[in-house]
Amino acid sequence: PPPPPPPSHPTTMIAQVVVASLGFSGPMVHRAPTRSSPVMAEMSKSIPFMKAPPALDGSMPGDVGFDPLGFSTTFTELGGDLNYVRESEITHGRVAMLAAAGFIVPEFFSLPGDVYGTVSSRALEAQAQVPAAAWAQIAISIAISEGIRSQNVYKPNHTPGDHGFDPLGFKGKFCKTDADYKTMQLKEIKNGRLAMLAVSGMFAQQLVTGKGPIEQLF
Repeated sequence: PPPPPPPSHPTTMIAQVVVASLGFSGPMVHRAPTRSSPVMAEMSKSIPFMKAPPALDGSMPGDVGFDPLGFSTTFTELGGDLNYVRESEITHGRVAMLAAAGFIVPEFFSLPGDVYGTVSSRALEAQAQVPAAAWAQIAISIAISEGIRSQNVYKPNHTPGDHGFDPLGFKGKFCKTDADYKTMQLKEIKNGRLAMLAVSGMFAQQLVTGKGPIEQLF
Protein backbone atom coordinates (compact mmCIF):
# COMPACT_ATOMS: atom_id res chain seq x y z
CA PRO A 1 0.00 0.00 0.00
CA PRO A 2 1.16 3.54 -0.68
CA PRO A 3 2.53 5.39 2.29
CA PRO A 4 0.07 7.77 4.02
CA PRO A 5 0.40 11.47 3.14
CA PRO A 6 2.42 13.51 5.53
CA PRO A 7 0.37 15.37 8.12
CA SER A 8 -0.43 18.96 7.19
CA HIS A 9 1.08 21.71 9.26
CA PRO A 10 -1.56 23.75 11.19
CA THR A 11 -0.41 26.97 9.56
CA THR A 12 -0.86 25.44 6.11
CA MET A 13 -4.41 24.35 6.94
CA ILE A 14 -5.38 27.82 8.12
CA ALA A 15 -3.98 29.35 4.94
CA GLN A 16 -6.00 26.93 2.78
CA VAL A 17 -9.21 27.87 4.63
CA VAL A 18 -8.55 31.59 4.19
CA VAL A 19 -7.82 31.19 0.46
CA ALA A 20 -10.99 29.14 -0.01
CA SER A 21 -13.09 31.74 1.79
CA LEU A 22 -11.65 34.53 -0.32
CA GLY A 23 -12.55 32.66 -3.45
CA PHE A 24 -16.24 32.72 -2.53
CA SER A 25 -18.18 35.86 -3.34
CA GLY A 26 -21.87 36.17 -2.69
CA PRO A 27 -24.35 38.01 -4.87
CA MET A 28 -23.64 41.74 -5.21
CA VAL A 29 -26.31 44.00 -3.75
CA HIS A 30 -26.49 47.38 -5.44
CA ARG A 31 -27.62 50.10 -3.05
CA ALA A 32 -28.55 53.57 -4.15
CA PRO A 33 -26.37 56.20 -2.53
CA THR A 34 -28.17 57.91 0.31
CA ARG A 35 -28.43 61.67 0.11
CA SER A 36 -29.48 63.89 2.95
CA SER A 37 -32.21 66.19 1.68
CA PRO A 38 -31.34 69.77 2.64
CA VAL A 39 -33.80 71.57 4.91
CA MET A 40 -34.72 74.88 3.35
CA ALA A 41 -34.84 77.69 5.88
CA GLU A 42 -37.92 79.88 5.73
CA MET A 43 -37.14 83.24 4.20
CA SER A 44 -38.42 86.59 5.34
CA LYS A 45 -41.44 87.96 3.47
CA SER A 46 -40.14 91.53 3.63
CA ILE A 47 -36.47 90.71 2.87
CA PRO A 48 -36.55 87.63 0.61
CA PHE A 49 -32.77 87.16 0.61
CA MET A 50 -32.59 86.88 4.43
CA LYS A 51 -33.85 84.16 6.74
CA ALA A 52 -37.05 84.84 8.63
CA PRO A 53 -36.44 85.75 12.28
CA PRO A 54 -37.52 82.73 14.37
CA ALA A 55 -39.24 84.93 16.97
CA LEU A 56 -41.46 86.60 14.36
CA ASP A 57 -44.06 84.03 13.34
CA GLY A 58 -46.52 86.44 11.71
CA SER A 59 -49.10 86.23 14.50
CA MET A 60 -48.87 89.94 15.34
CA PRO A 61 -50.55 92.53 13.08
CA GLY A 62 -47.99 94.03 10.72
CA ASP A 63 -45.43 91.26 11.27
CA VAL A 64 -43.81 90.48 7.91
CA GLY A 65 -40.47 89.26 9.25
CA PHE A 66 -38.63 92.57 8.98
CA ASP A 67 -35.80 92.44 11.51
CA PRO A 68 -32.46 92.70 9.65
CA LEU A 69 -30.49 93.42 12.85
CA GLY A 70 -32.04 90.53 14.80
CA PHE A 71 -33.44 92.57 17.69
CA SER A 72 -36.38 90.20 18.18
CA THR A 73 -34.09 87.16 18.37
CA THR A 74 -31.74 88.81 20.86
CA PHE A 75 -34.64 90.05 22.98
CA THR A 76 -36.34 86.66 23.22
CA GLU A 77 -33.06 84.82 23.86
CA LEU A 78 -32.50 87.11 26.84
CA GLY A 79 -35.91 86.11 28.20
CA GLY A 80 -37.87 89.13 27.01
CA ASP A 81 -41.50 89.22 25.89
CA LEU A 82 -42.30 90.40 22.36
CA ASN A 83 -45.60 91.82 23.60
CA TYR A 84 -43.61 94.43 25.52
CA VAL A 85 -41.70 95.35 22.34
CA ARG A 86 -44.97 95.62 20.40
CA GLU A 87 -46.40 97.83 23.17
CA SER A 88 -43.39 100.10 22.80
CA GLU A 89 -43.76 100.24 19.01
CA ILE A 90 -47.45 101.13 19.20
CA THR A 91 -46.79 103.82 21.81
CA HIS A 92 -44.01 105.42 19.78
CA GLY A 93 -46.17 105.25 16.67
CA ARG A 94 -49.03 107.06 18.41
CA VAL A 95 -46.71 109.75 19.74
CA ALA A 96 -45.21 110.15 16.26
CA MET A 97 -48.67 110.58 14.69
CA LEU A 98 -49.42 113.38 17.16
CA ALA A 99 -45.99 114.89 16.53
CA ALA A 100 -46.52 114.82 12.77
CA ALA A 101 -49.73 116.80 13.24
CA GLY A 102 -47.85 119.14 15.57
CA PHE A 103 -45.28 119.87 12.87
CA ILE A 104 -47.86 120.65 10.18
CA VAL A 105 -50.99 122.14 11.81
CA PRO A 106 -49.32 125.26 13.36
CA GLU A 107 -48.36 126.44 9.89
CA PHE A 108 -52.06 126.77 9.07
CA PHE A 109 -53.68 127.48 12.41
CA SER A 110 -52.80 128.92 15.83
CA LEU A 111 -54.84 129.43 18.98
CA PRO A 112 -56.26 132.92 19.48
CA GLY A 113 -54.70 135.30 21.98
CA ASP A 114 -51.54 137.32 22.36
CA VAL A 115 -49.73 134.50 24.14
CA TYR A 116 -50.12 132.10 21.25
CA GLY A 117 -49.69 134.75 18.59
CA THR A 118 -46.05 135.26 19.52
CA VAL A 119 -45.19 131.55 19.35
CA SER A 120 -43.41 130.38 16.20
CA SER A 121 -45.22 128.13 13.75
CA ARG A 122 -42.05 126.05 13.44
CA ALA A 123 -42.15 123.16 15.90
CA LEU A 124 -38.50 123.19 16.96
CA GLU A 125 -38.50 126.95 17.53
CA ALA A 126 -41.79 126.75 19.43
CA GLN A 127 -40.27 124.24 21.87
CA ALA A 128 -37.71 126.78 22.99
CA GLN A 129 -40.49 129.36 23.55
CA VAL A 130 -42.46 127.17 25.97
CA PRO A 131 -42.13 128.59 29.52
CA ALA A 132 -40.64 126.49 32.31
CA ALA A 133 -43.98 126.21 34.14
CA ALA A 134 -45.58 124.69 31.04
CA TRP A 135 -42.72 122.21 30.67
CA ALA A 136 -43.26 121.18 34.28
CA GLN A 137 -46.96 120.55 33.60
CA ILE A 138 -46.04 118.48 30.53
CA ALA A 139 -43.51 116.39 32.47
CA ILE A 140 -45.94 115.72 35.34
CA SER A 141 -48.72 114.76 32.93
CA ILE A 142 -46.45 112.35 31.07
CA ALA A 143 -45.27 110.76 34.33
CA ILE A 144 -48.85 110.19 35.51
CA SER A 145 -50.02 108.75 32.19
CA GLU A 146 -46.98 106.46 31.93
CA GLY A 147 -47.52 105.25 35.49
CA ILE A 148 -51.12 104.35 34.68
CA ARG A 149 -50.09 102.70 31.41
CA SER A 150 -47.40 100.58 33.07
CA GLN A 151 -50.03 98.99 35.31
CA ASN A 152 -51.65 97.50 32.20
CA VAL A 153 -48.48 96.69 30.26
CA TYR A 154 -47.18 94.12 32.73
CA LYS A 155 -50.44 92.24 33.14
CA PRO A 156 -50.18 88.62 31.85
CA ASN A 157 -53.09 88.81 29.39
CA HIS A 158 -52.58 92.40 28.26
CA THR A 159 -53.15 93.08 24.57
CA PRO A 160 -50.41 95.47 23.36
CA GLY A 161 -51.81 98.96 22.85
CA ASP A 162 -55.20 98.27 24.44
CA HIS A 163 -55.73 100.58 27.43
CA GLY A 164 -59.48 100.98 27.22
CA PHE A 165 -59.17 104.52 25.86
CA ASP A 166 -61.92 104.98 23.27
CA PRO A 167 -63.95 108.09 24.17
CA LEU A 168 -65.60 108.29 20.73
CA GLY A 169 -66.54 104.62 20.61
CA PHE A 170 -64.65 103.83 17.42
CA LYS A 171 -64.06 100.21 18.43
CA GLY A 172 -67.77 99.53 18.76
CA LYS A 173 -68.57 101.27 15.46
CA PHE A 174 -65.80 99.92 13.22
CA CYS A 175 -64.73 96.67 14.90
CA LYS A 176 -67.84 94.54 14.99
CA THR A 177 -65.91 91.32 14.29
CA ASP A 178 -62.46 89.98 15.16
CA ALA A 179 -61.42 90.42 11.52
CA ASP A 180 -62.42 94.09 11.66
CA TYR A 181 -60.42 94.56 14.85
CA LYS A 182 -57.30 92.98 13.33
CA THR A 183 -57.69 95.20 10.27
CA MET A 184 -57.80 98.32 12.46
CA GLN A 185 -54.75 97.09 14.39
CA LEU A 186 -52.88 96.66 11.11
CA LYS A 187 -53.86 100.14 9.96
CA GLU A 188 -52.69 101.68 13.21
CA ILE A 189 -49.31 99.96 13.20
CA LYS A 190 -48.69 100.91 9.56
CA ASN A 191 -49.65 104.55 10.11
CA GLY A 192 -47.54 104.65 13.26
CA ARG A 193 -44.46 103.34 11.43
CA LEU A 194 -44.99 105.84 8.63
CA ALA A 195 -45.38 108.66 11.17
CA MET A 196 -42.11 107.73 12.89
CA LEU A 197 -40.27 107.98 9.58
CA ALA A 198 -42.08 111.19 8.64
CA VAL A 199 -41.31 112.93 11.94
CA SER A 200 -37.66 111.93 11.68
CA GLY A 201 -37.55 113.52 8.21
CA MET A 202 -39.35 116.70 9.28
CA PHE A 203 -37.12 117.05 12.34
CA ALA A 204 -33.93 116.67 10.28
CA GLN A 205 -35.12 119.02 7.53
CA GLN A 206 -36.11 121.73 9.97
CA LEU A 207 -32.72 121.50 11.67
CA VAL A 208 -30.95 121.89 8.35
CA THR A 209 -33.16 124.46 6.58
CA GLY A 210 -34.81 126.24 9.52
CA LYS A 211 -38.18 125.92 7.76
CA GLY A 212 -41.33 123.99 8.50
CA PRO A 213 -42.45 121.11 6.29
CA ILE A 214 -45.07 123.19 4.46
CA GLU A 215 -42.68 126.16 4.00
CA GLN A 216 -40.24 123.91 2.21
CA LEU A 217 -42.83 123.09 -0.45
CA PHE A 218 -43.06 126.66 -1.71
